[in-house]
Amino acid sequence: MRHLPALLPYLPIDENLPREPFEIYGLTKKLGEQMCRYATEKYGLSTVCLRPGGIQPEDAPFERKRGLLFSGIEVRDVARAHVLALDADASTQHETLVIGPNNPLCKIHPN
Repeated sequence: MRHLPALLPYLPIDENLPREPFEIYGLTKKLGEQMCRYATEKYGLSTVCLRPGGIQPEDAPFERKRGLLFSGIEVRDVARAHVLALDADASTQHETLVIGPNNPLCKIHPN
């Protein structure tokens, strides 16, 4: 296997991939996940954090949609992931899930 960039220490990637933010948005996402984990551990709350890929609208031009092949995800699929997270069993502790298309770089979960 060729040398992986420092950003991808292993393949296929999964939810355990360390997140090191590049900008303020990524930092707020990481902090939000940490606060959810804290709420689960401290108060027993069920928390689900979603990490969607590049969200694309259904009517996006082809140039933007080709990103769906590797990391992009259609907005309807992101909405569906949120509905499924809301319907998660109350016994679920803290979960962080990557939401993206099936591709060889990501580990696929059966659900």
